[in-house]
Amino acid sequence: MLTLRDTVAYVAPARADDLGKTLYERFREEPDTLIVPVLDQDNRPIGLVERNTFILRMAAEYGRALYANRPISGLMDAEPLIVEADVELEAFTSDILSYRASDLLRGFIVTDGGLYLGVGTVLALLQAASEMNRRGVLALAQANASAEQARTFMTAVVEAIPSMVFVKRADDHRYVLLNRAGEKMLGHAREDMIGRTDAEFYPQQLAEIYLARDREVIQSGEVRVIEEDHVPRKDGSMAIIRTKKIAIPGPDGQAEYLLGVSEDIAERKRAEAQIARLAHYDPLTELPNRLLFQKGLSEALARASRREDLVAVHCLDLDRFKTVNDTLGHPIGDALLKAAAERLRRCVREGDTVARLGGDEFAVVQTGLSDPSDATRLATRIVEALAKPFDLQGHQVVIGASVGVAISPNDGSDSAELLKKADMALYRAKADGRGAFHFFERAMDDQLQARRSLEVDLRVALIQGQFELYYQPLFDLASNRVTGCEALLRWRHPIRGMVSPRRLHSADGRNRPDRAAR
Repeated sequence: MLTLRDTVAYVAPARADDLGKTLYERFREEPDTLIVPVLDQDNRPIGLVERNTFILRMAAEYGRALYANRPISGLMDAEPLIVEADVELEAFTSDILSYRASDLLRGFIVTDGGLYLGVGTVLALLQAASEMNRRGVLALAQANASAEQARTFMTAVVEAIPSMVFVKRADDHRYVLLNRAGEKMLGHAREDMIGRTDAEFYPQQLAEIYLARDREVIQSGEVRVIEEDHVPRKDGSMAIIRTKKIAIPGPDGQAEYLLGVSEDIAERKRAEAQIARLAHYDPLTELPNRLLFQKGLSEALARASRREDLVAVHCLDLDRFKTVNDTLGHPIGDALLKAAAERLRRCVREGDTVARLGGDEFAVVQTGLSDPSDATRLATRIVEALAKPFDLQGHQVVIGASVGVAISPNDGSDSAELLKKADMALYRAKADGRGAFHFFERAMDDQLQARRSLEVDLRVALIQGQFELYYQPLFDLASNRVTGCEALLRWRHPIRGMVSPRRLHSADGRNRPDRAAR
């Protein structure tokens, strides 16, 4: 008598503290893995993660944003079906059809003495059931019993499975079985398909592809997986399915039937597309996000180096955006960001990239420049476009934009360097009064490095006690007397000597020179 030990397949387990992004990447790299068991430190099963449910849930919950760095314990099924390996196959299947038929599709965990042994799947179960059915038919025939009793077991399994199950004869490839789920998936009644071949339902080119695949499975004797098939339905729509096929041998050991199990993956494909879009696009403005922007910039720089032309990066902030948010509310602020994004799209040419890097910060990759003046013209268009009033839900809003520009290869030859230089130029533009653009200059980098050096020295000065306190009298000329004094903090640097208050101001641009020294 067959037991579940005869159907088990080993799948590398996961741990409850594994991160969601790790399991997501594993499912992408292992398209044949449908379920992953989750074990504790003693190798006892505590949960199960099913491929489709996992991917769909991540998309529905904006997956990577929510679950990427969280343990899979929050995503797994904490009450999986767990069965000992020595349970008889026929008894197990009969019981499971009565109260947990859906587990046949999802899969279950097989243990040996409570310790993980492997997983059970639909295909392995059907293959074992087919072998049992064949043996049962022979035994019952010898005893002059009804062969229908032997087929009842397999029929019950097949009809209860929500995936499409089909069987073809190995010699002429005609359908001999199609379950209810298959009728729904393909749109054809089983009565119409039984006894016919694919050539009678599908275009010739498709039918020839299906026939070649079937022959390959029969000749190899191994499981074959078709990851993604677009199959036309009877009504003209398209089913997107994933299919596993295996040859079933007859009494003489030669392939007698071809068994296939197909699942509808259309919803999963939509979920994966949504996840991919969320990973690369800003959901508010539908512009590329920072990740896709940096990738596009790197590709543009690689192309430019081959053609020896220029690439410009424009970094920009919306002036007075915070004021709009604070006074008119976040809905108006969001509407402003969407309207600004649309104006930016109209400023650039086809082939240029506009991205939202975060908050009210945007960036543009301008390609195919023959001269820096091309960047000047685009920066001018951006400033002028965003300076025009916005009409937002009955409110007229006037903002503006500050733009910083860096051009390769003079300002940098890689994406990180060029973006950093454009950002420096943006801060200079904002410091010069906003509503303008500024190109990167080498002096900006020198000033930044000097400021960083001064900040490091300030931290050391605080630790080593390099600050000195001075008291300066306040003299009233009208009364000709001292009216008080003020306390001044002075920095005596071991190398620089007495540091000017204005030097301190350069390390903290938020304060005035006199206040920085007090």
